[in-house]
Amino acid sequence: MLTLSQSDYTADVVISCASALFHLTNGAFTALRAYAISNHSVLVASAGFLLSLVLVTAEIHEIPTIVGATVPDPIGCVLSSDSTIWKPLLVAGQACTVVAEALLVIATWRHIYTAKSANDARIDTPITSVLLRDGTLYFIAILAALILDTTLTVIMGVGIILMHLSRFADTDVSD
Repeated sequence: MLTLSQSDYTADVVISCASALFHLTNGAFTALRAYAISNHSVLVASAGFLLSLVLVTAEIHEIPTIVGATVPDPIGCVLSSDSTIWKPLLVAGQACTVVAEALLVIATWRHIYTAKSANDARIDTPITSVLLRDGTLYFIAILAALILDTTLTVIMGVGIILMHLSRFADTDVSD
């Protein structure tokens, strides 16, 4: 028998809300960094923020679709989304986050190239240019982590589908 307590459901809702808030905040900081690096381009900042909202939407969409599922002991019950659109929306959200971070890396490189051109012309460049150059490693590390996260989400989704298909294939229909 499936036992789903109110506290389990509440905890999952709180975790989903916290995740949505984290992704919203991360999108806002990405937009602020893009705005600062791209010579105050509202277009680049807006694109970064809007791309981050797809993942926030996925997290919020999950909340009303949470259901309990029976699994073998010792676990007994897990909570998951019963929505058919949630998993593709999650993957799309993660991909959009990767694109937003890639835009930030491109804006950083563009700014560094402009600063390098100024330096080649013997124009003094501020210390922030050096920090931007070194900060590119941070942006690339974040981008790599997001790509890995998206890849693992896709692989896990395919693995879950294959698991369900193998369970269906093993079902004895002669009864």
